[in-house]
Amino acid sequence: MKKILLSLFGLTCATGLATAADNVFYTATADPAISPDGMNQNSTPADVWQITLSSTGGRGSYFGTFGDLANSWYIYSFPMGGAKGSVDALHTFDGGALSIGQTVSMSFLNRTAAAGGSIGLSLTGGFGSLMRSDPCTSTACQPSRR
Repeated sequence: MKKILLSLFGLTCATGLATAADNVFYTATADPAISPDGMNQNSTPADVWQITLSSTGGRGSYFGTFGDLANSWYIYSFPMGGAKGSVDALHTFDGGALSIGQTVSMSFLNRTAAAGGSIGLSLTGGFGSLMRSDPCTSTACQPSRR
């Protein structure tokens, strides 16, 4: 099942020498903090995600099943000890940056956001410039599929 389940704070596109990103589909096979954590459409193992955990609060990642979403990547964070946790998941596009007309597609499920927290997806350029952001705050983040 080709499903990506992540509550993302950052998805970053890195520029390269290629003229366009390659069309790639990934299947989750392991915790996104482990390398390799997935397999591409050619059954080649791949390190799909680079995970960065905050130094405070509750946070982590795992591979598993939730409801009808089998073989999925999970990241989570929560307040603990008076501090908010956070997780960043970074994926660099194979073949370089997107070209005009190319699209990005992801499926992810968010369960909830703590009071004052947020969940979102950001697409940035190779130098960190924000191209698109889709955050939701704790009042707007109801369980949903995006």
